[in-house]
Amino acid sequence: MGIESETSPGWDGVPLKYRQPVRGYIGRTVNDSVEEVDYVPGTHVRIWYNNQLDAYALHHHAAVEIVICMENTYSTIAASQLYQLNASDILIIPPHVPHRHLGGIEGARFICLFDLSPLNAFEEFRALSSTMLDPIYLTRKSSPSLYLHIYEYMMRMIDVYFSPQSTWEMAIFAELLNVFTEIGKERLSESDNFSPAGSTHFQANYDKFSGLMLYLDEHYAEDISLEQAAELVGFSKFHFSRLFKEYAGTTFYDHLVRRRVRAAQELLSTSMSITEITFRTGWGSLTSFSRSFRKYTGMSPTEYRSLSEVNAASRSVLYQHAPGSSGQL
Repeated sequence: MGIESETSPGWDGVPLKYRQPVRGYIGRTVNDSVEEVDYVPGTHVRIWYNNQLDAYALHHHAAVEIVICMENTYSTIAASQLYQLNASDILIIPPHVPHRHLGGIEGARFICLFDLSPLNAFEEFRALSSTMLDPIYLTRKSSPSLYLHIYEYMMRMIDVYFSPQSTWEMAIFAELLNVFTEIGKERLSESDNFSPAGSTHFQANYDKFSGLMLYLDEHYAEDISLEQAAELVGFSKFHFSRLFKEYAGTTFYDHLVRRRVRAAQELLSTSMSITEITFRTGWGSLTSFSRSFRKYTGMSPTEYRSLSEVNAASRSVLYQHAPGSSGQL
């Protein structure tokens, strides 16, 4: 019998170098409407080499999911939008965004799952993440400079993950910080008033609006008017409206509603009643809550919560090939 090289595939087609380096994989677990991501025990990371044809049913989780298509194509629906990934394309799916992988096409891709809670120690990250509510699709053509940086960071993360070495999780999170730093810099570089390469005036604007984002992240459920928000940063409401959209990519009221929706998504994975979630996240009525929730998620709060029933009835094998799982050598 010949010796298996690190690139030769096993019985399941997974190259030896991309088999899970740590045992302890339990399997897919869904609790209420949220999938409990099976991170490497004691860590905030799980990265999969995936080459299965099987689809993966509609679901969501607290992890950010980054999909990198490596061979052929891969189709994913996230936030009701179809993304057709070609080789080397990258899709970043924010936490609790409903998504499903369509499957049915031979190929290979990396599925990277990260618990972002360690990054919340950084105020700049919290301010940035509050504006990152939609999937980010990166290709060589759409944003070449940003894409090349992100692809390089992701490949380094993958190499570290699948290589036995100490301090591997810290090395991965160092690269993950680079990913979000580049995304933030790219977005701000396109603005007229927040460019990282701009004057001290631009830095002052950045500090004011980053601080405002942190404030809104804590007080989103309160009845905050545009005028009150403008006063907090010291601008007229007309100047504030223009600067806010430039910084956040959306209007003040749209951002506030979407922040409430995101909070509701998190709470819908608990046993809290929908009525209590409605008022805890800042809506005055179930009707307005349901209308806004459907607008931004494509489903009602009840449908979002019942995703667990769909998932339980359709257990795919997208992540099944890992040490410790059935049939794994």
